[in-house]
Amino acid sequence: MKLPFFQNYDFIIIPGIGNSDEKHWQSKWENFFSNAHRIVVSNWDEPDRKEWETALGDLLGGLENGRKKVLIAHSLGCLLVHHYFFENQIHQNHVAAILLVAPPNPKSSAFPAQAAGFSNLTRIKLVPPALILASENDPYAEIDFSKQLASDWGAEFKSIGKKGHVNSQSNLGKWLGGVTRLFLFLWRL
Repeated sequence: MKLPFFQNYDFIIIPGIGNSDEKHWQSKWENFFSNAHRIVVSNWDEPDRKEWETALGDLLGGLENGRKKVLIAHSLGCLLVHHYFFENQIHQNHVAAILLVAPPNPKSSAFPAQAAGFSNLTRIKLVPPALILASENDPYAEIDFSKQLASDWGAEFKSIGKKGHVNSQSNLGKWLGGVTRLFLFLWRL
């Protein structure tokens, strides 16, 4: 996107398990923002937390261009961001904001067994300002879990209504409502 406001940031796309296909709003945003970058891992279906953390750290470390970073995580990517900043403080001062969309509840019966390495959550607050957007009918997390997670992590919380898991099946397209919420969040910082 060519709006001057967005040119001030690098947008780091952090998908969840299975990656985000071409119909997913994250993929649309990756094409929408001119300074967007997606983490790269060897296997999106069998997530290895250490590999994903390394991929995030390598991407953040490789973008030393003076622009602040905005992390845009979906689903398991949200848990990755928390684990990464709990264990690695090195890049957190270069991150302007974190958008966490549809973080899954690791205690839910729907939580994928292959993602067990991401399930040990702490109540440690995130240092960069964070916003959690959650759906009221997400099969991977109850809305009360998402509200509590926002409180635990020191994040702002917003319900986005009934949007399922806020993925390709939610048919959000470019999800301009999400872009607007991100813009307003960044504007207030």
